[in-house]
Amino acid sequence: MRFHLNWFLILALAACSAVWGQEKGETQSGQAAAAAETQDEEKELSTQEKLRALQGDQRKMMMELGREFRAATDPAQKAEIMQQRRDVEAELATKAMTLVKQSDDDEASVQVLSWVASSLPGDAADQATEVLMTKYIESPAIGSLAGRLARQQPSPKTEQMLRTIMEKNPSPEVQGQAMFSLVNYLGSLKRYAELDDQVKQQFAKSMGEDGPAYMAKWTPKAIDDASLKLLETCVAKYGDVQMGRRTIGAMAESKLFVLKYLQIGMVAPDIEGADLDEVAFKLSDYRGKVVVLDFWGDW
Repeated sequence: MRFHLNWFLILALAACSAVWGQEKGETQSGQAAAAAETQDEEKELSTQEKLRALQGDQRKMMMELGREFRAATDPAQKAEIMQQRRDVEAELATKAMTLVKQSDDDEASVQVLSWVASSLPGDAADQATEVLMTKYIESPAIGSLAGRLARQQPSPKTEQMLRTIMEKNPSPEVQGQAMFSLVNYLGSLKRYAELDDQVKQQFAKSMGEDGPAYMAKWTPKAIDDASLKLLETCVAKYGDVQMGRRTIGAMAESKLFVLKYLQIGMVAPDIEGADLDEVAFKLSDYRGKVVVLDFWGDW
């Protein structure tokens, strides 16, 4: 009986030792995992991650102040909310420019500056644009700025910046992006050029002292002629350059077709198809009559 009891004690002690060792290992493993997690949390965020945080702060601010502005009824209260927005935007701009100073990543710096130039109004936007057009004019990452410039309100300065990117950046990809963006810019400018004279003159004056001469130069026909040449160059020289989900060539071809065949006063291209009764027809069959075309699809 004593013999069996001794063996039982030995086995029990061995089992306890194994369990204790296992628990100790699990504890050490858990401590190591916790330490690694703490290190990850303390790890310095990249410039892009900090930029995304600033963009998130801007969206949150716009939503919150937007709700307050819509709910406000007192003009003084609305003015106070607008001032709060300007104060927050100024703070975001300061943080963004600090990011650029601290960053050694040119591509990330260009992304930050492009965001400031296009999203934060005032002196910060002008400062960011100036830095982009001087320090980073030859950077391959500046192509993103060209697209943003094309969406801004037309001005002689905006056009000149697009042309400067085309001329001074050595990357064919960036040159193509800037050229196609210039076409889009001219398309936006054309909408203003087609306004009646009084409204167009007011818009020209808002551009500054160069505005009236600038708008007088860019007539709708001058814009179409310039756009045509730029688009043909886009197709011939930068057709394979990717811009978003499509190539510059494909997008330029679409715009060329519109310019050549779909302008007011032109004869519409002939269209062939079948009506709801599967009877074949051509648009030219109805020449001389008023025709309403309704294009639709079912996917």
